[in-house]
Amino acid sequence: MASTPANTTEVIQLTVPSHFPIKLTPSNFSVWRRQVQSTLIGFNLLGFIDGSVKEPAAFNDSAHTIANSAHLVWYRQDQIIINALLVSCCDTIQPLIISTAKIANDAWQRLLVSYASATRGRIISLKAKLRKNPRGARSVTAYLNDMRSIADELALAQCPVSDEDIVVYVLTQLGDEYKSIMSVVRIRETPISLGELADILTDHERQLKEADDAHQSLMTSANITQRGSFGSRNQQPASIRRFRNNNNNGTANNRPNSPQGRTNRMGVVCKFCNFAGNETRVCRKLARFLKEHNVFPMQAASSYPSPTANSTIGSTSSWLFDTGASHHATPSVNPLQTFSEYTGPNEVRLGNDNSLQISHIGQSTIPTFASVLTLRNVLCVPKLQNNLVSISQLFKTNKVSVELFDSHFLVKELQTGTTQLRRTNINGVYYGPLSYEPTINTVRLSHAF
Repeated sequence: MASTPANTTEVIQLTVPSHFPIKLTPSNFSVWRRQVQSTLIGFNLLGFIDGSVKEPAAFNDSAHTIANSAHLVWYRQDQIIINALLVSCCDTIQPLIISTAKIANDAWQRLLVSYASATRGRIISLKAKLRKNPRGARSVTAYLNDMRSIADELALAQCPVSDEDIVVYVLTQLGDEYKSIMSVVRIRETPISLGELADILTDHERQLKEADDAHQSLMTSANITQRGSFGSRNQQPASIRRFRNNNNNGTANNRPNSPQGRTNRMGVVCKFCNFAGNETRVCRKLARFLKEHNVFPMQAASSYPSPTANSTIGSTSSWLFDTGASHHATPSVNPLQTFSEYTGPNEVRLGNDNSLQISHIGQSTIPTFASVLTLRNVLCVPKLQNNLVSISQLFKTNKVSVELFDSHFLVKELQTGTTQLRRTNINGVYYGPLSYEPTINTVRLSHAF
């Protein structure tokens, strides 16, 4: 479409604050150029900067005695456009136009030459970011907003990205917890829209959070229920009271019934069952509670089998805390509270360069004194012999520190320094407790949206 003024005798005034409110800076040329082009198209003046409106002859005769009024109108309009371009540029860019540009087309072409390469570099940078922008710890909503923002910037730079490409970039960088969704989207006959994908991902994120919250609530309620049921001696079952009475009678027959002995015993109160005269370290009620919830107290070295090449003690009783492991791993899905089939290409490489296949990936926990330690992205490797905890991954997921000693190790809360877990070093191996849940939730996703 030819860009010529609608009325050759009319000069259109341009007000920069109203028509060009965005000032040109070295980093926003694409947006500023779009603003200028849109405004000039609206006034039918785009030809002055793209060169389609040519400069009329200055005179109507060969003797140059009769001035051409059309040239005067063109010249006045052209200078108004140059002034608008000048005022809409920042101070560092204005000299570029003033020094050499005589007409609006010259000023425009010089700006294009100066900033086209910078814009191209910006496009390459945005495309690279779009391809390598993993979700990490961000929420699905925040991640999708970031990806949309990058796509919008590319569109403003006149390099739009299709919705189907954005969907691919998003799905390939969400993480292992969302691989099942990618598998379903891949077999769809029709492309999925960004809005529909956002709804599906948000709902899946909610389900993952509910599963994690349910697990945390289960551990907490188990402690509260057990402690509340036996908070006083009067509330204890009769069988327990009879056992303790018989035990006290037997003790009285075997040692002197001294007032000093009774005084020392009455000064001791179990911190678990609040029973006077009962020590916490020998409380049978506490021992039974820990056993029911698969929390094993620290035992002597003789109670653990010696780890050998064929030993599988880690796979059935404990987690092995390993400073050299890059990922958590387990030979069975039993310790996993949530899991899904692993469809990726990766394998577990051992120290002897042997590789083991991964069957599932999921989440587990380790009980502590006050709460639990969360193990995310636990790899299920059926041919593995032990349950392994990657200390480096433990740091990333939980705000804790680990201190290793000759006979034991401690897991402490990072901010307060409170000890959350204390376990034994057995023959050079650091063992941690294994936690099983009463149900295993397998992640499934319907193929129909």
